[in-house]
Amino acid sequence: MEVVDDGRVVHAWIELKGVEPPEAIRAFTDPVLLREWWGGELEMEPEPGGAYVVRFESQGWTLDGKVVTYHPESRLTFTWTWEHHSDAPLRGVKVRAEPSGTGTRLEIEHGPHGDSEAEKEEADSHREGWLHFLPRIADCLSR
Repeated sequence: MEVVDDGRVVHAWIELKGVEPPEAIRAFTDPVLLREWWGGELEMEPEPGGAYVVRFESQGWTLDGKVVTYHPESRLTFTWTWEHHSDAPLRGVKVRAEPSGTGTRLEIEHGPHGDSEAEKEEADSHREGWLHFLPRIADCLSR
């Protein structure tokens, strides 16, 4: 597992032993799996332009986004912003799942982030988030 910030985009990856690429993508598209590792309630329309919405009831927060690309066997890209921060910059998350020798390499790109201090703090928050959530995804998919 590795999570790095190149100044514009947070890059994260993890090896998922014994997991096929479509299963890895399902961690982001199946409401039951997503709830298990992320804790939110997913509403997704699996087509470009479709909704990608995750509600976190306990926090009163909603991630409001749109699907950009979706290939159930290998990748998902979506944009998002927090509903309660609708003036915040639009972010994107690219998720790719590729076969590896032992299962699947799950790769994530999260950004873009700007150069301001607030943007650097946001990028750091996203980096910390992936450090926390990648092992949870692996645990969820290994069951």
